[in-house]
Amino acid sequence: MAQAVSSLDHEPEAFNLRAILYAFYRGWIFIAICAVIAVYIGVDYLHSATYLYSAQMQVTPVQTDADQGTSSRLGALSSIANLASALPTTQTGTQFRLYVDSIYSRDLAEEMAKDTELMHAVFAGEWNTATQSWEAPPVPMSAKIRIRLRSMLGFPTPATWQPPDGARLKGYIGDNVTVVQDARKPYLVQFVFTHPDPAFGVHFLDVLNATTDQHLRRKSLQRTRAYIDYLNKQLATVTVAEHRLAITDSLSQQEKFAMVASSGTPFAADVFERPWAADTPISPSARQILVQALLVGLSVGGAIAYLLSRYMWAGFMFRWFRRKTSPAE
Repeated sequence: MAQAVSSLDHEPEAFNLRAILYAFYRGWIFIAICAVIAVYIGVDYLHSATYLYSAQMQVTPVQTDADQGTSSRLGALSSIANLASALPTTQTGTQFRLYVDSIYSRDLAEEMAKDTELMHAVFAGEWNTATQSWEAPPVPMSAKIRIRLRSMLGFPTPATWQPPDGARLKGYIGDNVTVVQDARKPYLVQFVFTHPDPAFGVHFLDVLNATTDQHLRRKSLQRTRAYIDYLNKQLATVTVAEHRLAITDSLSQQEKFAMVASSGTPFAADVFERPWAADTPISPSARQILVQALLVGLSVGGAIAYLLSRYMWAGFMFRWFRRKTSPAE
């Protein structure tokens, strides 16, 4: 009886560290084979992987010496004609914030989508150069199975394929363009774009900056010209000298703003650091992939060695128990 209890007390030792290390020692060949196979798979992946490069640029608010305030004489007119709320702001900081926020807007994506060469490069996998038309990309079997399972479970099915447009470009910009702002430097904003072709990354940031700036310039000019027309009409009807002088000052401010906006110089943001791309890819990292593959291989090999050791030990104990309990011949 004491012997049986002693054997039960020692049975958990099969799970201790010494048993695990001994299992690894006996099954080192499995560990080595799994490690080699995993590293080979990692190397093969690196040879076929699509490397991504990072392109970036920095922008800052446009420097201007224009008068940022409205004439104090406008106060007299504001109480009568309520023009103060009608006049547009010319603050560069406001335009700069609009510039940053417009990067992910649908309107900007629609503007950029008019550039056919850009769209062909962004959605190259869907453009057929032979037929000069858009074609739906082939759907992998795994995606078909996933769609079928989602449909069986009651999830909404994905929308049917549509040729690339502003909506899809908006999603592309949101997935691939990152806005980096340092709280210590609110006057400086960095845009980072990732793409397999570093030269295209630089071109894309150039187009993104020019389109955003032009988009805000056009909207601001439309609004400013509308205010100029309104002030001209007011100037033709107002007879009070003080009010006419205030309208004239306001009209001069708006015409000056329209002249600066129409000059062709940067409107909302100025390029502080022109777009450039790194020479080395940022993803995937060869060192990280190989280290991860080696760790996975060692882990799988160790698990196999340990399970084989446990299975062999259990089989040995089962055969020993059968011999002890079977009747003697």
